[in-house]
Amino acid sequence: VKVFGSVLLSFFLLGWGAAESPIADAAMERDAESVRLLIREGEEVNAAQG
Repeated sequence: VKVFGSVLLSFFLLGWGAAESPIADAAMERDAESVRLLIREGEEVNAAQG
C-alpha cells in the first residue's frame, strides 16, 4: 500500500509543476511557422519550460 501511494504521489507531483511552453516546443521541432503564429497570437515568449 505504501509503494502504491508513493507512486501515485510521484505522478501527481510531476504533473503539478509542468509548465506549457508551446513556443519553445515549436522552436525545438524547428517549426518556424508555428513559432510565428504563436507569437502573433500573443503567446508568452519568455514562458518557463517544463
